[in-house]
Amino acid sequence: MDESTRPLVLGVAKFINVAIIDSGRTAAVTLAGPDDREIALLIPERVAVSLQAGLVDGLETMRKQQPKP
Repeated sequence: MDESTRPLVLGVAKFINVAIIDSGRTAAVTLAGPDDREIALLIPERVAVSLQAGLVDGLETMRKQQPKP
């Protein structure tokens, strides 16, 4: 893997805010890193919809795999 194919990895410690901007076509997501520096993501609507579906599916799968008390 060379530098051009290496993914950019950001550690996220906290969700701060989400705002819908650009006449509803973009989600502006603010997060905090482990060092408390803010990270801002501008996510187009179509990507935000895919991200939401992926998070719901992934979290549901994770919950099903956890042992029951």
